[in-house]
Amino acid sequence: MEFVQEDLRLLAGMTDETGVLSVYVTADPRQESTTRPAWQVRVENGLAALRERARTELPRERRTVLEKRLQQLGPSLHSLVQASRPGLGRALFAPVSDGEVRTVEIQMPLPDVVTLEPSAHIRPLAAAASAGAPAGVAAVGREGLRLLDLRFGRAREIRATDFTIEFEDWRRSGGPASGNPSSGQQNVSQVDRFHNRMEDRLGRLLSAATSDVVRHTTEQGWQYLVVSGERRLVEMLADRLPEMHGTDVVRLSQVLHPLSPAKVAEAVGPALAEARQRREQRLVEKVMDAALSGGTGTCGLSDTLGSLNEGRIAHLLIDGEKEWPGSRARDGRLFPEGERAPDGPETDPEPELGERMIERALLEGAEVTVLAPESAPRLAGTDGVAALLRW
Repeated sequence: MEFVQEDLRLLAGMTDETGVLSVYVTADPRQESTTRPAWQVRVENGLAALRERARTELPRERRTVLEKRLQQLGPSLHSLVQASRPGLGRALFAPVSDGEVRTVEIQMPLPDVVTLEPSAHIRPLAAAASAGAPAGVAAVGREGLRLLDLRFGRAREIRATDFTIEFEDWRRSGGPASGNPSSGQQNVSQVDRFHNRMEDRLGRLLSAATSDVVRHTTEQGWQYLVVSGERRLVEMLADRLPEMHGTDVVRLSQVLHPLSPAKVAEAVGPALAEARQRREQRLVEKVMDAALSGGTGTCGLSDTLGSLNEGRIAHLLIDGEKEWPGSRARDGRLFPEGERAPDGPETDPEPELGERMIERALLEGAEVTVLAPESAPRLAGTDGVAALLRW
């Protein structure tokens, strides 16, 4: 199924004491061969390694249940790696104890992962969701305005407005110039009036289209809106837009109106990447300022986990490349390595605190941003984790 943001919260709640199988793969068409694609081989190798770990680490009864479930999942796993299936990045999640299977496709690469854990392994998908957050493109030209939706590597046109300008009134008034025809002065004046009339008409069309742009920005949940076209047209449209809370407007002096959605996405990619980096950096600075001033912010692994255990986190920021060992209490509370709760509950080792933090934050309704490598260094000295708090 095509990925939507809400899928992350649903997957965060997928648990099974026997284990949840999570399989990620990137089906890169450049790696396709005449026999078996490279990504199919990687999945098969991952499943073989999982079976070997189960043989040495799991009791016989659990191994039997797992092997039976893997056989049941054969058709789903086969479908996951087919070259004809849509999606560059694909993922499958299946609890071992029941028949539920959820698959996700996005047009972005995902790491190769085959793992069996008590809950769905969602950190790679959370990172992709942060990198491919919804964005809009308003491609404006003198022919019209096209609105495109970009999210998780996919691009589609959702609206096209024609800017056809009628010339009938001009033709009715375009007879011979009065005055001295040989001077040409009146002809120049007529041409000037024509261009002024066309500019006024174009301005009115752009003003009328503004409400459409704002409506789609809100409905689609765009975090970014790229306004592209000739510089003058970009300024005319962008200057008419009201401030839209939660949406960064990016001006791009590049004519994209005639291009296909895929070509538009490719053209705006660098500008969007820069805008996302600026947004993440602003967010980090906001969190750090709040934390250091004693406001609604926290930084560092210990303090952030304490706030997460209390259900206070509104927006979790996490370095996408860091790992933290720790422990987890039976009631779900998380602790850094070497720390225990004051009431001393029984805990189990937790080698993937990052995964558990993302899972817990999503289940509590918080936003999660997995920081890109360019933004993560701004959390240096904070263990690579921080958060905005609800109170």
